[in-house]
Amino acid sequence: MDWTALEDELTDDLVRQVREMMAEHPELEFTAVTAAPLYYETEGVISLPPLGFNTDGELSDLAGDWEFFPLDWLAPERQSQVMRVLEEEACRADVEHWQVTFQLFVSMLIRVCQRSRRELNGMPVYIHDPEDPGYEFLLRSTLTADEVAEHFPELDEAE
Repeated sequence: MDWTALEDELTDDLVRQVREMMAEHPELEFTAVTAAPLYYETEGVISLPPLGFNTDGELSDLAGDWEFFPLDWLAPERQSQVMRVLEEEACRADVEHWQVTFQLFVSMLIRVCQRSRRELNGMPVYIHDPEDPGYEFLLRSTLTADEVAEHFPELDEAE
């Protein structure tokens, strides 16, 4: 599994999609991009999360103004191919191998969000999945501390 090539492809595609959406809809103020939710089955499928584009600045409310949500990350045939390769890699050995593969996948998604943010001049690009056990880690890995405090104050209050 070539994680670096996949990371590059996902970053390029995410940035391309955001730039295209912004060009096609200049009347909207795009404030963030989210990848949500994560879908996976231990010892089974690992899916690329769909993308959403926020236009109201309320990052914590997925029921808010999320335009064009959800969108596939890649073209459908490529998305299917990537998901098949991920599942084959994850399931080629025991559950421990699946868990290692999933952690590599999540780490790659975090890097994709961070790189995309830089390429999009600081626009937040983050993973938002309140049902995931790693929810807080995912938010803190893809948003700044100030963004977490502003949009997810309950996380700072819990400490």
